[in-house]
Amino acid sequence: MKYKVGQKVKIRKDQMGYTRYDNLCFVPGMEKYCGTIQPITGITDDGHYEINDLKWAFSDAMIEGLADEPTRPEPSRLEIAAMAMKGILSRTDTIPPDCVAILAREYADALIKECEKQEEQK
Repeated sequence: MKYKVGQKVKIRKDQMGYTRYDNLCFVPGMEKYCGTIQPITGITDDGHYEINDLKWAFSDAMIEGLADEPTRPEPSRLEIAAMAMKGILSRTDTIPPDCVAILAREYADALIKECEKQEEQK
């Protein structure tokens, strides 16, 4: 278990109803808590979290992290393309290779436009 009673956690916002997370089913009634910050008020007998005295239990996989931990923002398309061009993305990443190539091309085009813009200002 990652969290303790009294800690405030952020519930993941990308969860879908009737999907299992750590052997616990996420049901549609829980969706209204996605993306919110909630206090852990107890631990169930099977090791899941009671959140803010709600009737639902949440697992580690349903929680993004501690509320006071900074979360990393999703990279933009150009940032992904830059990572692809720099070789930061690996084969284990979830972005298909053909998409990486398209994004790399977009990044290259954006760099060219920026250079042209700077040249015009001179």
